[in-house]
Amino acid sequence: MVREGQKLFGTVNSLSTLRDDWLRVEALLPELVVVDAYLETARSGGGEHCSTGIEGLKGMTVGFSTLPQAVKVALPVGSVQEGYYRRMLSEGLISLLQAEAFFYRERGFSSAADYDNYWKDFSRGSCRYYSNLERVSREFMQYIIDQERKLHLFSRQRHARVEQSGPATITAEASMRDSYHEMHIRWEIDSGSLAIRAAWGKIARAPDLVCRETELLFEGLPGKTVSTACRREIRDVVDGPQGCNHFGDLVIDLIWAVDAFCSA
Repeated sequence: MVREGQKLFGTVNSLSTLRDDWLRVEALLPELVVVDAYLETARSGGGEHCSTGIEGLKGMTVGFSTLPQAVKVALPVGSVQEGYYRRMLSEGLISLLQAEAFFYRERGFSSAADYDNYWKDFSRGSCRYYSNLERVSREFMQYIIDQERKLHLFSRQRHARVEQSGPATITAEASMRDSYHEMHIRWEIDSGSLAIRAAWGKIARAPDLVCRETELLFEGLPGKTVSTACRREIRDVVDGPQGCNHFGDLVIDLIWAVDAFCSA
C-alpha cells in the first residue's frame, strides 16, 4: 500500500504455478473512497484472460461494514474464478484499512490511544488478542511506535508450497509476513487419504505474546482430512475468538494449494 499525497494505491498479485493475476485499487483520503480499480489476468491454467476495470467499485467508501457489498462486485461475475477474484479484491480492500494506523489523525482520531480504543471496541472478541485484552502487555499503537511510514504504508506477503516428500507423505507449508506479523504453518499429510498426520504453527512476530498462544491450537488438526469442502471446519480450529484470523487465512491458502497439487 503506497501513499501519494491524498491518494492510496493498493496492489495484490496472486502468482502460482497455474495463474498470474494482478489487482490495483486507488482510493482517496480521508474518506477512503475508491476512485479506480483494475483487474488483470495475465496467465491462467484454463486459458482465460481478463483485463478490465471494476466499475461497480468506483465511488464506494471502504470500511469493514461495506466489505461484503464491495467484494460482490468483483469481476468477472459468473466466471468459474469468481470466488478467487473476490478473495483478491477482499485482500486489496483490507490492505487500505490495515494502513490506517499511519494516517489515523486524518481519519478523525485525536490520538494513538483514541485509535487503540476504537479497535478494542470494534474488534472485541474477534481473536486471541482482542478476547484477552486484560492480559495484553502492550497496545497495538505501542507495538508499531518505532515504524515511520509516509510513502509505503503497509505490505503483506503470503506463500504456500506443497511437495511429495515421501512415498505416502505430502508436506505442505504456508507463511505470511506483513508490516505487523510473521508466521508459518506446516502439515504432514497422508497422500492416500489426505488426512493430516501432524501440524505445526509458529509465530515469529505479532503485536503481543498472547497471540503466540494460538500455536497450540494446531494440535487439534491431526486426523482431519484436507478438502476444500471442509475448509471452514479446518480453519475454525485455529481461527475465531481464541484463535488467529491470519492463521485461518493461511489454512485456507494451504487447503487450496493441496487441492491444486493433487489435481495436477
